[in-house]
Amino acid sequence: MVQIPEGYTSLEGSERRVIPGAQRIGPADAGQKISLSIVLRERTGAPPLPGHEDWMTAPPARRKYLSREQLGSLHGAARQDADQVAAFARAHGFEVTEVSLPRRTVFVSCTVEQASRAFAVELDVYELEMPELAALPLERRRQRYRSHTGPVSVPSQLAGVISGVFGLDNRQVAQRLYSGRPPGVVTPLSPREVAALYNFPLDPAKSNARGETVAVLEFNQYFFIYEITAGFQQSDLNSYISNLVGAYFSAPNVVTVSIDNEPIKMEGPFSGIPDPSVETALDIEVIAAVAQGANIVAYFAPDTEQGWIDAITHICNDTANDPSVLSISYGGLEDIQTPCFMTNMSSWFQAAAALGMTVTVSSGDTGSNCNAADNLAHVEYPASDPWVTACGGTTITDVQVPLGMTFTEIVWNDLEGATGGGISSFFPQPPWQIGANLPMNVNPVKFQGRGLPDIAGNASPFSGYPIWVYGKQTTSPVGGTSAVAPLYAALAAIVNSKLGYRTGYWNPALYAFGVTGQYSVFNDITQGWNNEYLSTLSLYYSVGPGWDGCTGWGSVRGGNFLQALAAGTSINLTDTTPLSPAACVYMNELWVFWKANDPSNAIYFSASSNGQVWPAGQKINTSDSTPQPLAACVFNNQIYLLWTANDPSNQIYYSGSPGPPWPGGQLIDSTDTTPLALNAMSNTQTEMLQIFWRANDASNDIYSTAQGYITPLDFPAGTMVGVEVTRGRGNTSLIAYSTPFTPAACMFQGSPYLFWTANDASGSIQFAELGSEFVGYAAAAAISSAAATTGPAVCVFNMANGPVLYLFWTSTNSIYFSASVDAANWNPPALLNPHLRTSQAPAACVFNNMLYVFWTDDLGSRNIYYSYSPDGVNWS
Repeated sequence: MVQIPEGYTSLEGSERRVIPGAQRIGPADAGQKISLSIVLRERTGAPPLPGHEDWMTAPPARRKYLSREQLGSLHGAARQDADQVAAFARAHGFEVTEVSLPRRTVFVSCTVEQASRAFAVELDVYELEMPELAALPLERRRQRYRSHTGPVSVPSQLAGVISGVFGLDNRQVAQRLYSGRPPGVVTPLSPREVAALYNFPLDPAKSNARGETVAVLEFNQYFFIYEITAGFQQSDLNSYISNLVGAYFSAPNVVTVSIDNEPIKMEGPFSGIPDPSVETALDIEVIAAVAQGANIVAYFAPDTEQGWIDAITHICNDTANDPSVLSISYGGLEDIQTPCFMTNMSSWFQAAAALGMTVTVSSGDTGSNCNAADNLAHVEYPASDPWVTACGGTTITDVQVPLGMTFTEIVWNDLEGATGGGISSFFPQPPWQIGANLPMNVNPVKFQGRGLPDIAGNASPFSGYPIWVYGKQTTSPVGGTSAVAPLYAALAAIVNSKLGYRTGYWNPALYAFGVTGQYSVFNDITQGWNNEYLSTLSLYYSVGPGWDGCTGWGSVRGGNFLQALAAGTSINLTDTTPLSPAACVYMNELWVFWKANDPSNAIYFSASSNGQVWPAGQKINTSDSTPQPLAACVFNNQIYLLWTANDPSNQIYYSGSPGPPWPGGQLIDSTDTTPLALNAMSNTQTEMLQIFWRANDASNDIYSTAQGYITPLDFPAGTMVGVEVTRGRGNTSLIAYSTPFTPAACMFQGSPYLFWTANDASGSIQFAELGSEFVGYAAAAAISSAAATTGPAVCVFNMANGPVLYLFWTSTNSIYFSASVDAANWNPPALLNPHLRTSQAPAACVFNNMLYVFWTDDLGSRNIYYSYSPDGVNWS
C-alpha cells in the first residue's frame, strides 16, 4: 500500500479494496494514457438543496423547481476552486481538457504514472471471473480492469475542494438487469397490456405524454479484455411500434448522446453473454409503447465510476434536451462501491429532485444475494440511493379475457431470476420511510437502513415482453427489473403531461399514500415466497402485506396515482361525480354537496368542522334526484339544496333542512326550466331566497323566482331576468340577459349582483346589479379579459380593508379568478393554480377567514378537490 505523502490528505470514502475473487495480474502500464474527472465541491455560500423533509412537506402540486441554468449558477463550482485544481493538474503534467463549473468537474488527460504520483496511488491490473458469463469457456469469463488499493489522496489545501477523483479505477460498476429466454410455455404480454392491467391513464387515440422528455441511461459493458458497445436502431423501434400499437401512433425519433466520447454501436447479436444493445432496445421500446408522444433521449456511457459520474452530471445540466424523467436499468452490488462514489452520485440525484426529475431504477434480478456468493443479503446501487425510486419485480399470471378483467400478481422468483430488494448497508432510513414498518437488515450486523424497492412491476420473462432488436422480433420474451424502471418512467411522463407540471421526486408521496392507504394507489403483492434466488442459502426478505423488501408497496395503479398527485387537496369522498359540486357554510361547518357517480343520481353531502378533515359522504334521501349539478344556499336558518328533475320535465326541486335528515324534494312550479345547473342566493335586501336558471330553449335567457319567509316555500312562476318588472307585471324595456351556462348571484355592499357567461363566441363574463324589488335592472357590463368555458362562481371575502368580491371560472381546463372592491373595476384574471385540471365550473365560499374553491378533477377519478387562501392571492 502506498504511503500518503507529507502534506497530503486522503479523500473520505475513496479507499479501494480488492474485489473478492479478483486476481492481481501486475502493475498498470505507466505510459498508458487515461482520462480523469476531478469533481469539486459546490461553491461556498450556495443555498442548500431541498432535503427529504422539504419534499415531504411539499406535495408535487405545490413544488417549485430549479431550472438547469439555475442549478448550474447556484450550485455549480466556484471559478477560484476550478482554477486551483486546474493549476494543480498542470503542475503534474496533466492536460486540462475541459472545465465545467455547472458540472463541478475538471476533466484531465494524463498517463498512469502521472496520475499515480499526483494522487498517491499505485495502479495495478486485475482480473475477475464474471458469474453472468458462466455459459462460456473459463478463459472467456474474466474481466480485466485497472484499480488500486487504499485511498486516493490530494494536497491538503485541496482536500475541502475536491470531492472525488474518478477514472483511476475502471472496473465495471454495474450489470444490465434483465433476463430472457425462459424455458417452456410462456404467456408474453406487451408493455401497453401491462400498463392497462395497472390502470395507467392510457389514451389510445392521442399522445398522452406529449411535451415530456424521458432520459434512459445506457452503458457499454466490459467483458473479457475488451469493451462491448451498446447501440440502437431507429428502424427496430419503428417496427416494434407499428406491430404493437397500430398505425395511429408513430414511433418517436430517439436522440442519442455520447458521454466521454463513448462509441454508440450495436456489436451483436451475441450468444451466451448479456448484450447491452438488447437492454437499450428494451428500455426505449417500453417507454415508447406506453408514454405516447414523449421524447426519448438515450445517453451512452462507459460502465465505470467515471462514466456514471460524467453521465449524471451531464444529464442534470443538459439544457438542450431538459429531460423530466430518468430511467436506469443497471445496478451493481452496493458493498463493493466506494462511499465516495455513492456520496457524489447521491448528491446529483438530489440535484435531479431539485430539477423536478423523477428517477426510476431497477432493483436487481438475482434476489437478495446479488451474486455476492457469501450467503448474506445484499442490495444493489443505485437502487439503494434514497433519492431514486427503486423498482422491484413481480410475475403476472392468470390474466382473464377480455384483458384486465382479473389477473394474479406474485413476487418474481423463478428459474430466470428473482427481484432484488432489502435493506441498505450504507444509506440510513430516510424520514419518509418512517411509519412503513421496515425490518432491520437481516444480516448479522444490524442496520436500520433505507429499504428497497419502493414499488414493483411485471419482471418475469414468463410474463415478459417480446421486443425488436437487430431487425427482428425476439423469439422469447425479455424481462427483469430492467423492464420495470422504464415502465414507471413512462407513467411519470404520462402523469406529468396530464397534470401539466413535473411531479419530480416520488418517494415521499409514495410512502405517504402507502402508510395512510389513501387513494388506493397500490396493488399490494402478498403472494409468492421471498427473494432468495435458486436456493443460494442466502439470507432473504419475504413478501407480505404492506411494504416488504421484495415488492415495496406493490405495483402502482396509475390512474389512482395520477389523482393522488393532482393539484389541490382531495376530499377523497366516495360516489363522487364529474359534475360541479356545490358548497356553503352553515352552523360553523363547511358543507359540500355532489351527485352520485352511478345510475341512481342520488345526492350526497359531507360537512367539515375545520375545512381540512371530511367525514364520509352521506346520502340525502330525496326523490327526483338529478343527473345535473346542484345549488346550495343558507336561508332562514336552514340549508336549501336545489336540483333539476331526473326526467324530461327538467323541473326544479328543492329541499330545506336545518341539517340531516332531509325532507323529500318539493317542486318549484317554474316555467322555462333547464337541464343545466341553477344557482341560488339569500337576498338580504328583500329577505328572499332567490333562484336563477337558464331557459330550456334556444334563447338561453336567464330566469328567476324568489320567495320570502314562508314555510313551506311557495315560489311564484319564473320571471325572465333583465326585463324590468314590478311585482307580477312585466314591462320589457331592457334586453334580457342570456347565457349558455350557469348564472351566479350574490349580495355585495347591500345590492344583489348577477354574473353569467355571454351567450356569444366571446365567452366573456358579464354582470349586472339587479336593483331592489326586481326593479331597475342595470345594463350588462363585461369583465375585461375574462372568458369562461364554464362558470362562473362568486362569493364575498371580508378582508381587513373591507369586503372584496371574488369571481371564479373555468377556461381551457384551468380555474381563473378576479377580484373587485367596488363591483365595477376588476383585477386582471389570474390562474388559481396552473397545475390543476378541470372542465367543470368551480364552487366557492368563505369559511374560517379562508377563501375556498371546490372542483371535480378532469382526470377520471371523480374526486372533489379544493384549494384555500387566507388572502385571495396565495393558494394551497
